Amino acid sequence: MRSLAGERRTNMAELSGAPVKRLLTEASGGMRVGSSAIDRAVAEAEAFLRNLGQAAGQIAAADRRKTIQDSDITQAMAGMPPRT
Repeated sequence: MRSLAGERRTNMAELSGAPVKRLLTEASGGMRVGSSAIDRAVAEAEAFLRNLGQAAGQIAAADRRKTIQDSDITQAMAGMPPRT
């Protein structure tokens, strides 16, 4: 019998679910958060951070730098479309 934990390891997230769960619980006024909702939120957060990193990296590279700075993050955020 295969365990569910083994299923999750094939597509393992880089962000831990615990802080994501805590943030969702706090932001929702203390509501419980289902495991599939945590998994989805982790996937969305990782996708957002990858897009942000790519945009900020392009800004840093255009300035001939190898280090992303906070101003690059700010500029990248300003150029990203708002999510609904």
